[in-house]
Amino acid sequence: MAGAERNRAQPTRPTRDHGAVGRWFEAHGRCLRSSLDHIARRRLASALTIVVIGITLALPTGLFIAAKNLAQITANWQQSVTVSLYLSPNADGPTLTQQLGDKPNIASAEFVSARQGLAELKKHSDLGPALDALGRNPLPAVIRIHPRPGIASEQVQSLAKQLGQRSDVARARLDAGWIRRLNAIVDLATRAAVVVAILLGCAVLFIVGNTIGLEIENRRDQIEVMKLLGATDAFIRRPFIYGGLCYGLFGGLVGLVILGAAALALHSPLNDLVAAYNGQLSIVALSATGALTMVAIGMALGWVGSVFASTRRLAAIEPR
Repeated sequence: MAGAERNRAQPTRPTRDHGAVGRWFEAHGRCLRSSLDHIARRRLASALTIVVIGITLALPTGLFIAAKNLAQITANWQQSVTVSLYLSPNADGPTLTQQLGDKPNIASAEFVSARQGLAELKKHSDLGPALDALGRNPLPAVIRIHPRPGIASEQVQSLAKQLGQRSDVARARLDAGWIRRLNAIVDLATRAAVVVAILLGCAVLFIVGNTIGLEIENRRDQIEVMKLLGATDAFIRRPFIYGGLCYGLFGGLVGLVILGAAALALHSPLNDLVAAYNGQLSIVALSATGALTMVAIGMALGWVGSVFASTRRLAAIEPR
């Protein structure tokens, strides 16, 4: 008797349902398999949708890669910027060249005498007879300054202005106007890639949303029966959301295949470009992180498009 009272006095602990997690995974697995089966049954329509999504994802990614390579080429070209110092007649060129070569922002300084400059001009132009007819050398001595690699363009301009103010320098010329124009083109290309990525991302949302909306309309009778049996909109739209994720995943993988095919097609011209730089130019390709990011973006866009389309379409379906 006392033992029975003790047993009744002990509080009962709530029992955990260890099978709830398994049932949750099983339910979502059924939805995923249902979505894959539906995509497989509609082979042609699904393939066209996936290919369009792949092209839409590959285009902005390719533009970003092209802009990145163009920026790298510009950086290599920027190292060849030269500041030409035209010396006064009474300037001591060799001594000044040695002094400038020791400055921290200058990688090297090369002195070209007036006689050497005249010889180079005759060699690379047809002005030899005209220069000989002058009877004198009209060219001044020049010091060619090569700024330190990695220095900002503003610092190069400041260096040229500072050197041009010296008393033994008649004029300083910075050969970097084309570099500034090229940098502006690179910035424009990068911003254009961002704009194209946003527009094509909206296109992916529209494609996935329209595809999921058509699938819901095709299964309208089935959805009405499920609502009559008490199924909620969240339960009904789960397979459609998985369908959008699958479209985004497969579209991202197709986009990687398209980028790989484009890389193979451009392999020979890229090798020629690298050879023109004596192997010192490295072409930036799509990294593993970039590839995963593109696929993840495709899945995210597929998820957003399917959630929006399924929520809006299912809210408009009521059992008759």
